[in-house]
Amino acid sequence: MSWRRKEFEKGRGRQRRTMGRKWLAMRHVVLVEEPVCMICGRRASTQVDHKIPLCKGGTDTRDNLQGVCDECHNEKTAKDLGIKPPPNKIGLDGYPIPKGDRTNGTNEKEHGI
Repeated sequence: MSWRRKEFEKGRGRQRRTMGRKWLAMRHVVLVEEPVCMICGRRASTQVDHKIPLCKGGTDTRDNLQGVCDECHNEKTAKDLGIKPPPNKIGLDGYPIPKGDRTNGTNEKEHGI
């Protein structure tokens, strides 16, 4: 028996996928019940997140799901997978550039923007 077959039989070879009519119905329920991101509380919920990820033994039950915005979902997924966030970019003045700053660390008044 091959290694992959053994891992698959143990349940570690493939992750359960969340799709189909049942998932779409549950997703709709979560997004209607929780219209605002449950992590930051500022933006609209556009994603359904597993509080305990499927890869760590979580389930698709309602009590394990929460509505979150795209940004919080990406950050939480990266954290759950152990991916380090990229370092902040450094502006021309030597200080980190805040997220969402389009001026690249320069003073807008100096450039007449």
